[in-house]
Amino acid sequence: MGTQDEKREKDNFIMLPTVDFCFKELMQNPKVRKGFIAAILGKAPKEVRRTTLVPTALRKESEDDKPGEIYTGQIKEGEDYDKLRKCIHVSILEFVHFPQDKKCCRKIVFCDAETGEQYTDLMELYILELKKLPPEDQSEDGIIRWMRFLGGKSRKEFEDMARKDEYIEEAYNELKKLSLDEQKRLEYELRQKAVRDHNMMMKSAEKRGEKRGIEIGKRQGEQLALKRIIERQLENGKTEKETADLLGMDIQEVRELAGK
Repeated sequence: MGTQDEKREKDNFIMLPTVDFCFKELMQNPKVRKGFIAAILGKAPKEVRRTTLVPTALRKESEDDKPGEIYTGQIKEGEDYDKLRKCIHVSILEFVHFPQDKKCCRKIVFCDAETGEQYTDLMELYILELKKLPPEDQSEDGIIRWMRFLGGKSRKEFEDMARKDEYIEEAYNELKKLSLDEQKRLEYELRQKAVRDHNMMMKSAEKRGEKRGIEIGKRQGEQLALKRIIERQLENGKTEKETADLLGMDIQEVRELAGK
């Protein structure tokens, strides 16, 4: 029985595009890449003539560092910055970063904080918040359709979306091939585990920090209350020794809290 369950689980296994390893593998496919880039740019895929993958990751200084991206690598020493081409950074988030609204896709540009005047059109940030996707609409297309694919969690969801768009169908076919590749699956699961472990460590550290903060806050509150009591005692004519005896404290502690 256990063997059958394991076989069924293996047959139904599908990688999730939100795991960065899987997303990078999908982007190796030129047709998938073209469809996704066209959606980001708000264009029809046929308008995108050619896409090229280039190494953009900066070398990490340590294992804990996140890989950065190279932008100025487009130009050589001595060349002018006006040779730089437009760069669009896309963040695909599985959490809500902008809770003040329901907008699931936004474009951010560099501009003057006071006047709103745009500084340059050479760099743009696209923030895709998958958690804020609205209920599915039959007429939706473009980036919303791709966001729904990226946030998919089962074969059934991917299959339904693949029937509506040939580029997403290509992405789903690629996803199935990747999921059947034992070596790719191993790399995927290792990456998934590393992300989970990192998130668990961050949550644990956050909880420890909160607990430590509460303890510090409590001590500070107690110290402040004692300080006020001591100040009132001294203002009412009590001596430092009388105040220390009343509170069961050392006279030096009373002096320190009284600021003497």
